[in-house]
Amino acid sequence: MKPIVTPVVGLLLLAGSLLAAGAEVYTVVPAGAAGPDLFFDKIGPDLEGDETLPIVDRLPRVARQPLWATYEIGEPITGGCRLYDEEGKLARGAGIIVELYRLSFYRQHVFYELIYRERVRCDPSSGIYRFSIPTEGLESDYYQVRLGLPNGTNIDPEFRVEVGDAVFNNEVAPPGYEGGCGCS
Repeated sequence: MKPIVTPVVGLLLLAGSLLAAGAEVYTVVPAGAAGPDLFFDKIGPDLEGDETLPIVDRLPRVARQPLWATYEIGEPITGGCRLYDEEGKLARGAGIIVELYRLSFYRQHVFYELIYRERVRCDPSSGIYRFSIPTEGLESDYYQVRLGLPNGTNIDPEFRVEVGDAVFNNEVAPPGYEGGCGCS
């Protein structure tokens, strides 16, 4: 049986349930310091629509996601969430996988390069799975933060962030691009 992610209400993901084959059902509740319904400790004006990636009609919807925040190089990307089991009890032993992908845009395609991956455990005193992604050594660019469970189930939505003063470009092929239709 393939993992199933139950849809969640609203852009800010107030809470969502996850069901994975052979695993428990979890309700994911954002616990970032920026607000009770946010995964991040910092939310910039970008989420409110003041700034977004340039809208290029040919880009797929995934490339037109809003920016959640902009970080300076060296400023960590931090946030957190809580997990509750199907009985509504705080799940402290599941673990969360945090990943950071560098994004490259070329024509109507988006390319993801995994930069960082870490398993985060629950802080027993707060019940929060806190994450901190270092940005030292990263280039100014657009990145995607993904949260998931160790069984491979992703928590949706994924989060677009900007590190440094990124410049959008979809005219230069990423390294290793071989052309073709982009079909898999």
